[in-house]
Amino acid sequence: MRSSAPDKQILLLGNSLFEGYGLFRGQEAPALMQQKMISANLPYKIINAGLSGDTSAGALQRLPDLLDQHQDLDALVIELGSNDAVMGVPPSQIQSNIEDIIRLARRVHPPITIYLFQLKIWPPFVMDRDYIRQYKQIYIDVARSRSVILLPFFMDNIIRRPELLQSDQIHPNAKGTQIMAENMWQALQPYLKRDSYQQASEPKNE
Repeated sequence: MRSSAPDKQILLLGNSLFEGYGLFRGQEAPALMQQKMISANLPYKIINAGLSGDTSAGALQRLPDLLDQHQDLDALVIELGSNDAVMGVPPSQIQSNIEDIIRLARRVHPPITIYLFQLKIWPPFVMDRDYIRQYKQIYIDVARSRSVILLPFFMDNIIRRPELLQSDQIHPNAKGTQIMAENMWQALQPYLKRDSYQQASEPKNE
């Protein structure tokens, strides 16, 4: 039987959606996902590096210290670009920053598994339809060119429901975050189960 004690580490690199903007401590999506890990007996510890207001460029600047602090990472989950889009950062620059994040993570931790959440932007936060299309394509192109695992957008069933959002109509409230965390979990857990079971089945050296 596998031990339930975490022996793998996952770094969640993102913005306010990971940090839990406007929520009480323990209500943020990564904390809820950690509970799901424990319930599923998966040996992963989540390290939440979400930062409200962060951009792809800001996360790239933060990453070296994070990689230095956490030298036994098994996986990296990237959720970045929304704040860039609202600020009007060119999609090509967002893509370049995310690709640099991936390159840096792999250089420091060559065996690391990298997951990239598809993000979307919509009116009234961005009105330019061509920009919206290019922004969505960023994540598809990065996943294909950098061989990372693309995970689906986790707020499709939240963004048009005011009762699940805070007063800013951007960030999910506690109930919305529960749904968001479940969406993230359903996307991520098949890969984590596969990897943990493969590791458990590998013969150990005497």
